[in-house]
Amino acid sequence: MRRVALVLDPAEVARSFRAEIRAEVAALGQPLVLAGFLTTDHGPSKTYAEYTKKGCDDVGVAFDLFDHLGQAIATIASPCAPSRAAAWNAR
Repeated sequence: MRRVALVLDPAEVARSFRAEIRAEVAALGQPLVLAGFLTTDHGPSKTYAEYTKKGCDDVGVAFDLFDHLGQAIATIASPCAPSRAAAWNAR
């Protein structure tokens, strides 16, 4: 029996997966928000949060990022988040 290897393009797999998620998020009919929390000032953690925001933006999910004190970080929160951030910080 001869075995054949199948070569997959990971970018294409990711593209189709993101399209499926984007459609499901849009079908919800209400905004979906992911909240992230940075518990330290560790640079790589902030970089990871920035990549998470990019992934969320790509599929239509809002991303709110908070620091270890519970304050919203407006610099990497999504554009629709300032009102949520202000409301949270006012608590």
